[in-house]
Amino acid sequence: MKRQSSIEIKRFTNFLKQGAFVRRHGKWTLLSEPVLDADTGTITTIRTDYLSSQILRKTYKNQWDMSQDEFKHTLDHAVQETYAHREKIIINWHNIDKALFSRSFELAQDAFKAGEVKKVVPIALQEGTLQAALSDYQKLHLLERLMKTPEHLYAYGEWTQNEGFMGATPEILFEKNGNELKTMALAGTSGKDVNPTQFLNDPKERKEHQFVIDDIVHVLKPLGSVHTEETRVVEFPALNHLQTNIRVKLSKPLSNDDLIQKLHPTPALGIYPRNAYFEKFRQYPLQSERDFFGAPWGIETKDFALLLVAIRKWDWNDQKVKVFAGCGVVQESVLEKEFAEILKKIDSVKKIFFQD
Repeated sequence: MKRQSSIEIKRFTNFLKQGAFVRRHGKWTLLSEPVLDADTGTITTIRTDYLSSQILRKTYKNQWDMSQDEFKHTLDHAVQETYAHREKIIINWHNIDKALFSRSFELAQDAFKAGEVKKVVPIALQEGTLQAALSDYQKLHLLERLMKTPEHLYAYGEWTQNEGFMGATPEILFEKNGNELKTMALAGTSGKDVNPTQFLNDPKERKEHQFVIDDIVHVLKPLGSVHTEETRVVEFPALNHLQTNIRVKLSKPLSNDDLIQKLHPTPALGIYPRNAYFEKFRQYPLQSERDFFGAPWGIETKDFALLLVAIRKWDWNDQKVKVFAGCGVVQESVLEKEFAEILKKIDSVKKIFFQD
C-alpha cells in the first residue's frame, strides 16, 4: 500500500481513471487501483443500496493521505503536468417532476392521520444529459471545486471509466475507531435568510430533529455508554442544519456491517418510528430509482471506519446525470415549503460542481 502525501503523476492519472476519495476533518484520502483479491489491498470502500441489506465492498491497492494544502499542491501539479485545459461540463437539465413529490407528500400525510408514523422523508429527482461523456480532466477540475467547499463538509466520490459519483455531505452515519463510536442527528433545514436563533427555536424543526435523536439513542443504548451533546445550528454555504453529535463507548466489539444494519436508515433519511410502515415507504415515488442516495458510503480499514450518509451528491452514468434530494415531512409540514427546500438542496449540489 502506498500511504503517503506525495503521488506521482502516473498514479494520479490512474486515480482519475478508477478511484475514490474522502475528505474528513480537512484531511484527504485518495484511493486507486482496485484489486480483486482483498488480501492484496488494505483499504476498502463500503456501501449499500438504500432499500437493500446487501453491503458491497471494493478494495484498493494504493492510498494517499494528504492535508488540504498538500492536496491543493497535488491538483495544481496535475493540471500543469497533464496540460488539463478547463473543459466546461455542459448538462441539459430536465424539469423536476413536482407531481411525484406531491404524491409522496400526500401519502405521508395520510400515514400521519392514520397514526402509522410521525415522520417521513420523501425524495425528488432532477435528471440531466451530459453533452459529452465525463473526461478525466473534468474530474480533476471537479476535485478543484470540491476542495473549495467548507472543511466541515465531508467531500467524497468514487468512479470507474464509465460511471461514478461525487458529493459533499454534512452527515455521517458513524465513525468508528476501536470501541469509540461517533454519530450525529442531522435534521431540520433552513435557508440562509432565516436567523440561526430563530431556526434553533422553531417548533416544527426541533420536533423533526428530536425524532432523529430519540431514534439513534434508542438504537445505541444497548451497545454501550451514550453521550448526547447539545443541539446546535451548523452553517453551510447554501443551507443551515440542526445537528446533535452523539458519542458511544461500545461495550463489546461490533462489525461495521452490524452497525450499518442497526443504524441505517435513521429518521433523518427514512421514517419515524421504525416500524412495518417502511414496506409502504418503499413504494413511494422514485424509491426504486434512488440506488444508494441517502445510504451509507465510506471507507474502512482493520481498525477504522467512516460511513457517510450519501446525500448532496450527483451521479453520472455514460452521459446521464442524476441529483436526488429529500426533506423531512411531519404532520405540520406545508407542501410548498418542503418542495422549496428540495429545490434549494438540488441547487446547492449544482452550485458546487457546475456553476461559476
